[in-house]
Amino acid sequence: MKIGLMIYNGLEQVSGGYLYDRMLVRAMRRRGHSIDIMNLLQRPYPDNISDNFDSALWDWMREQDIVVQDELCHPSLFLINERVGRPRVVALVHNLSSCLATPAMAELSKVLERNYLKGVDAVVCTSRATLEACRSLCPSMPPATVICPGKDHLNPQKKLPETGVLRILHVGNIHPNKGLDVLLEALSQVTTIPFCLEVVGGTVDAAFRRRLDDLIGQPLRKKIRFLGEVSPDDMGEVYQRTDILIAPSRYEGYGIALLEAMGFGIPVIASLAGGAGELVTHGQEGFLVQPGDNGAIVEHIYALANDEFRETMGQRARKRWEELPTWSESMDQLIYFLEHTVS
Repeated sequence: MKIGLMIYNGLEQVSGGYLYDRMLVRAMRRRGHSIDIMNLLQRPYPDNISDNFDSALWDWMREQDIVVQDELCHPSLFLINERVGRPRVVALVHNLSSCLATPAMAELSKVLERNYLKGVDAVVCTSRATLEACRSLCPSMPPATVICPGKDHLNPQKKLPETGVLRILHVGNIHPNKGLDVLLEALSQVTTIPFCLEVVGGTVDAAFRRRLDDLIGQPLRKKIRFLGEVSPDDMGEVYQRTDILIAPSRYEGYGIALLEAMGFGIPVIASLAGGAGELVTHGQEGFLVQPGDNGAIVEHIYALANDEFRETMGQRARKRWEELPTWSESMDQLIYFLEHTVS
């Protein structure tokens, strides 16, 4: 079977969604399928609409048996799918842009994504929360399934010994949606326990990064290390020296960083908005908070400063991780869906 994959900016982008896309490519090739990748250039949101009238894209799509489109590309594709006619088109949805958009862009995002979902033949979502968001946006959308990410792209190792300082980690590109500002506001209120914070992720919003600098007072500044992007080969060492992962995103479709941390026996504090609740039961493997609730984050940090309590919760996190599917299992499920349901 000849399969086309349409993405923005190349497969090597650092995010959970692009990790999923890479795993799909590897699995399809192992199964003997031909896979051709179409890299589209992502431009400021409205500018990609012109891609819908690119005849070269139409011709490329007609050469495939199935086209899998990362839904992030919907501005480039929301008109093109119905016009091409062939082949079958599958939307792979990690996050709806309309769930992440600023108020100024939210309505436009909803219109484009609704029209995009109507024009595909099937939808694969990477969490139940994302599927619910798609159905809420487009009740008449085509057949859909949920196939979650796998867990075993990192090899969890034993954590490093305690240091007497609570080691907190935040993983995510520096962008307002990831909620790093909320975490910094919370940490400014943690005054009676020693802690340090490491931040993993590249800067994708320079203005937001400057706002963060304004939030960081001198006492807090000494406790924070910005590591930038960290390669997958090196992330294991980061998790080994971590006591708590905090991910206060304003919305997160699933949360690969949560999954990774739990494999290392790390309890997590995460946002209720999105799919974190599919990984974490509040009070068991970690805590779930409302977006923007820095007071709740402070409360849970103090609770997890207790070594025995944190160890117990970390053991539950590891046990939950062990119950989740491997990449091989998830990709087998996705390929079966493509081979037997779509084709």
